[in-house]
Amino acid sequence: MAKILRGDGVSFPAANRVVNASTVDIYDDRGNIIGFITSIDETMNRQVQRVRVLSSEAAGRTIEMVPFTEDVSINIAGYSLYDLSETDKGSLIHRMGSHMAALKSLTSQRDSFHIVKTETHPTTGQRVIDVYYDCWLTSFNRSRDIGRLATIDRATVQVGQKE
Repeated sequence: MAKILRGDGVSFPAANRVVNASTVDIYDDRGNIIGFITSIDETMNRQVQRVRVLSSEAAGRTIEMVPFTEDVSINIAGYSLYDLSETDKGSLIHRMGSHMAALKSLTSQRDSFHIVKTETHPTTGQRVIDVYYDCWLTSFNRSRDIGRLATIDRATVQVGQKE
């Protein structure tokens, strides 16, 4: 069995390859991939309204519960927007000027984006794909620390539709 050397004193067999089972890509409204996300947490909420009795003898008792449609929001972390050299010239990032211009403020987001999360089973290859359409940033946290190698941005996104 062949071995791949990974550094001083470290080697792993070729069969022990790491498989990235999940990818989360950001698409613009024209279908161009404009970035990726490293962490995604999904939250679903829906309102449920009580229908109550109005007659005086049973006033206030619940007759039924009426569920409304769900609202989906996602918290993302470590996301990155590709620079002009990495995207199609018609992408959302290009239309905004650059990846730095795209992150200046929440009000500068004039177009929605879409997120595609793909999970692949490393052995069978079976894929589960979740698509989040019509996404808008509602909260954004950018912290910079010159003592840290990795810079992680965090955002909360309101989703128009999940498929």
